[in-house]
Amino acid sequence: MADDILARTDDQDPGLARDYEQLQAVRAERSSDADAYFARNAARWDEIRSLYVSEAAVEATILDAVGVEPVRRLVDLGSGTGRMLTLLGPRAETAVGLDLSQQMLNIARTRVAEAGLRLAS
Repeated sequence: MADDILARTDDQDPGLARDYEQLQAVRAERSSDADAYFARNAARWDEIRSLYVSEAAVEATILDAVGVEPVRRLVDLGSGTGRMLTLLGPRAETAVGLDLSQQMLNIARTRVAEAGLRLAS
């Protein structure tokens, strides 16, 4: 249905162009707001996250879902403070954490090192 609607849409329509520009502005503003939020709260992120759900219950469920077999490659998208890397990293041959927030990555690197996991250069 979406393809049919898009096929009937004029790419040169000024209204659509204006809407697209507004969408880009909203996305940029939200991205900026998110960056600022994580910069302010990176150091407290684990504390903030734990206010919503029991970390032990979440981690137990994740470990149960992963199972007992070793993991060849672990990719943690949105690593935050690196909790999944420290939780699952010991089971992985290789692991990489990705996050848009440099502050979060800095904390993740520290936590991974503190957990005794080897950091790649």
